[in-house]
Amino acid sequence: MLEDFSSSDCVALVEIWNAACGTQLAINTHLVEFNTRPSTGGVQAGRVATHNNEPVGFILASALPNDARTSPPHIGWIDALAVHPKFQRQGIAPARLWRTPGRR
Repeated sequence: MLEDFSSSDCVALVEIWNAACGTQLAINTHLVEFNTRPSTGGVQAGRVATHNNEPVGFILASALPNDARTSPPHIGWIDALAVHPKFQRQGIAPARLWRTPGRR
């Protein structure tokens, strides 16, 4: 299942990221909360992939659609993407994270 990211997902995102990336790239909830705050002129969206109601992966993406000097309005970037190691190589990202909502 794929759900929209919400601030209540911060703890799960930290757990997924730290499990996937290890101690050298570890993050905490303060970092996630800070980096998911709205920025002036920016838009951010995210999706959380779940399996049996447990978050197992996520993607966060951003864009600056109203600041052509920084980024063309139709271009964005991926802020973060991770899948928990015990769910990697099982099609979680292709099947759940990349699918456009409303499309099969």
